[in-house]
Amino acid sequence: MSKQKTMIFVDTENIGHSIPNKIPKSIKVYFYIKDKNILPKVYPNCMQKQIKLIDLATRSTKTKNEMDLALVTQLSIAIAGHKKKRKYVVLSNDKGYDYPIYLLRKSYGVQLCRVCCSLKEYIDPLEEKEESEPKKEEIPVQEIEISKKNVQDTDEENYSKALFKKYDDFEKYRKAQKPGQKKRFRKYRQMYDGGSKIWIEFDPYTNMWVPFLSGVRMEEIKADVDPKIVSAKQTKWIEKNGKV
Repeated sequence: MSKQKTMIFVDTENIGHSIPNKIPKSIKVYFYIKDKNILPKVYPNCMQKQIKLIDLATRSTKTKNEMDLALVTQLSIAIAGHKKKRKYVVLSNDKGYDYPIYLLRKSYGVQLCRVCCSLKEYIDPLEEKEESEPKKEEIPVQEIEISKKNVQDTDEENYSKALFKKYDDFEKYRKAQKPGQKKRFRKYRQMYDGGSKIWIEFDPYTNMWVPFLSGVRMEEIKADVDPKIVSAKQTKWIEKNGKV
């Protein structure tokens, strides 16, 4: 049986214009552009067969939310045509898509979600995972373990050095975080069941990125030293388990 294809709709106004050099054959991308200055920069990569460039820069009416309306309309047409034969992903930071997504999932029962990342960030981890990630059992223990001395080299935007020194346990470390720290340390946020409830956090005691769903660790997904790998696994989990 052939692999189920995924249709991705990219709202470039708030997640950027970066495009990977290679897009899997199982993916079809609708790439929306409204800034005429960006078009020459992305045009070469948009020549890939898997990308359909939606050029609003030359046909724009300067209407508010024009890109959002065009994207939702084309998404609806695609779902009406393909139904459950495809998976559907909207790449955008705009929560305004959440209710239309809810209605489409409810009406058609399709696998549809919104992910807060660029097209490159979404696709590259999937490709790297398949092509270059070593099997977990092949990674020597010393390569994934890290001491408190070495963890100081990690970007402090991802963890609190003060709390790390104060506590010896990741759970105690998390509970001691202030609200502002909790928000800052939650990376690669994704949508699930109509809310921003999925993210990953850096565990400075193991130097691993840990997946969470509504504040609870996701046991279905293993932690990894590469945040993009963990986030990609969460995306696949959302596509498989997305609720109506």
